[in-house]
Amino acid sequence: MPFVNNGEVLVSLDIGTSKVKVIIGEVLNDSLNIIGVGSSESNGMKKGAIVDIDQTVQSIKNAVEQAERMVGVQIESVIVGINGNHIQLQPCHGVVAVQSENREISDEDVQRVIDGAQVISIPQNGKLLMLCLNSSLWMVWTRSTTQGV
Repeated sequence: MPFVNNGEVLVSLDIGTSKVKVIIGEVLNDSLNIIGVGSSESNGMKKGAIVDIDQTVQSIKNAVEQAERMVGVQIESVIVGINGNHIQLQPCHGVVAVQSENREISDEDVQRVIDGAQVISIPQNGKLLMLCLNSSLWMVWTRSTTQGV
């Protein structure tokens, strides 16, 4: 599995209209061993859109706590999949000159690339949801809907 280390714990969160599910997996020898799961009724969602953020957050907390109890660890970060016809994914890039004399990339260089990559055109009725970093930089935005975001 690229970009992950042996023994690393990964957590996946799926927020559906009827259920919120959490899966905890441990990377072992280029495979993922499922070590915990959690599931909760999904409240605050309608037709795939969040209509009540407080209820949705509580549903997520319930599923996360159930998975944490199963494994005996505290979840600190999750991988979340987002879909829907109101979601757009747009690749973007930033270019900066490395400033150090030894040509080593610093945290400041990375931040300047991120800042530069965020200069994109979002449609007038859109809203930026998140910035994802991996081997590539992606901006995720959504069109405003009457169903909520």
